Amino acid sequence: MKAVNLLVKHAHLFFSLLLVSVSIGSYAQNVKVGVTAGLNISSPSDYDSKAGFNVGVKGELGLPNVSKGLYLDFGVLLSSQGWESSAYYDTLKKQSMRWKGNPYFLNIPIHIGYKFSLGHNAALFAHMGPYIGVGLFGKNKLVTETENGKKTTMTLTDNVFGDKQLERFDWGIGGKVGVEFAKHIQVALGYDCGMRNLKTSKNAVDFKNRVFSVSCAYMF
Repeated sequence: MKAVNLLVKHAHLFFSLLLVSVSIGSYAQNVKVGVTAGLNISSPSDYDSKAGFNVGVKGELGLPNVSKGLYLDFGVLLSSQGWESSAYYDTLKKQSMRWKGNPYFLNIPIHIGYKFSLGHNAALFAHMGPYIGVGLFGKNKLVTETENGKKTTMTLTDNVFGDKQLERFDWGIGGKVGVEFAKHIQVALGYDCGMRNLKTSKNAVDFKNRVFSVSCAYMF
């Protein structure tokens, strides 16, 4: 009797693993992975815009059982989201002052998208949804310029997150629209809108990430 129970138990485990393997295999057929890189124009609230970059990996999970063109878009991106303040003129020292920062975030977007076929070699796509951001590192600098044009740059902090100049964790909503060529090359325009104010007790200026991006991806 024990042998029968043991056999039934192992058979149940075998068929469970087989079912999981088949399920994973069926999903794997609809998965694409790739690399992506592009240009950022970051303009947080209450700050002026500054150029940066984004680079990372992304994936797509097709959802043909729901709708033929529907898919889940996700990725892990290193994103440079710099900023600079408007110039402030110190009448006593007779010099202008401008604060500049270059924070780097690790962003994880999870979007729902749809592709519209334009034939065998091209498709339009759009996707949107939430993202989570983790601040990694980045400096904050003060740039002064005298009336005769002499500039001086001073580093105020080597890590805006470690020194509590900005909150480390961010979240928001973003989206992209673009064109896919030959099912491999993607060119897209994107926008991320941070929902969390990253200001701190040490830096009380409002700081919500606003990032416009242009990117190119290659899907394998």
